[in-house]
Amino acid sequence: AQAADRRDGAPLVAWELPALQRLPAFPAALELAQAWQRYLDDAPWGTRLAVYGRGRDWQALLPLLRVLQQPAVSAAAVFVADAFAADGRVDWALPFRLCVLADDPLANAFGAFRAHWREPWPYRFMRADRAVPRVEVMVFSGSLRAVAARLLARGAPCRAAFALVLGGTDVEGGQDGGQLERLVRVVADVLAAEGVACVRSLGTAGVDVEQRMPALVRLGDELTHNLPLDIALRQAFGADVLAFLNRDLIRLSHLASAADRLAGRLKAAPAQASLALSERTLAQLIGTPGVVEALEQVRPSQARGLGRVAQAVVGAGENLRSVAPRALARGIDASRERYRYVRESDEASSLTEAVAALAAVEAVQAAEQPETRYVQHGFWRREGEDLVEEHECLRVGEQVLLRLRIGPPGEGWQTAS
Repeated sequence: AQAADRRDGAPLVAWELPALQRLPAFPAALELAQAWQRYLDDAPWGTRLAVYGRGRDWQALLPLLRVLQQPAVSAAAVFVADAFAADGRVDWALPFRLCVLADDPLANAFGAFRAHWREPWPYRFMRADRAVPRVEVMVFSGSLRAVAARLLARGAPCRAAFALVLGGTDVEGGQDGGQLERLVRVVADVLAAEGVACVRSLGTAGVDVEQRMPALVRLGDELTHNLPLDIALRQAFGADVLAFLNRDLIRLSHLASAADRLAGRLKAAPAQASLALSERTLAQLIGTPGVVEALEQVRPSQARGLGRVAQAVVGAGENLRSVAPRALARGIDASRERYRYVRESDEASSLTEAVAALAAVEAVQAAEQPETRYVQHGFWRREGEDLVEEHECLRVGEQVLLRLRIGPPGEGWQTAS
């Protein structure tokens, strides 16, 4: 095992089965168990195990993953970390959307689900729609084999960052060692996903929709509590999850990353712009006594011109105040280390409200002035199992991935001067 990585909260340990030829003899089982227990004693909050296959057959990894998910290991999460290269394609927005296809048994439940709490709620359940080209989570009721066949035959109306398959893999007892990898990559390729997870217990016969929805709601809730995706899956579905997750996906789906991205967008907003946000949201995001009270109050009669989110907040009886985007960015930068993310209606909902208000300002700006568009590029080079963005120079003889786009200046893109 490699050193623990704490960038996403709980320590993340990169682990792989040692090559047999490198060991003259395996240590005694008792010795290994005692060493692991000593590590756990120093990390009582739980350890996340990122398993690296290093080119091994995925089917051969399954017994190992099942062992690592046993209660005695005390792992907070277990997932395969090198299934998909890190290539920067992941996009994860607020509110994040959990989506199903129109012919999925969960479609009616998703369509009827409504959050009866504070609006704007940080996640949504919805049916797939071509009007929404990309969502965060696509949920499937069937097995991995059935889902792959359905997607190959009929495609999907939208793309998704993450695919959640509730019917297990349906290949674990098969003889074809490469079958699991092929099916996972079919699902990932059709959806342009950076992660696929299969849950065994919720797709079995006799499990009805009412039993699936609470676990999916729990997943949404745990993500809004600032848990990384791998831990949120374990909390929602227990040890029945077989997950293949890209590190970019884990990082960007982490709610703390949304605060970072929002602060960056706020700093890029026009200096003269203003956002109408609820006093509750401002208090949670800024957190400095006296700052919110000093901001100009927005009358309810002005809410009509401030977008759907502002109207919903006023309709809920909350007061609005006006804040400059860059002032809010400074407040977030100064306060986000103190965010607790205890309830879904706390920072997660406040960040969602701020994201929606900023999007409304950006939409007005785009409509009022023609957008300057540039040919932009990004270079990516291979570093181990990952693709790493190259910002400095290209090396002679080294292969790179070149991505091009035409559009307004964007974070993560380079423009030739």
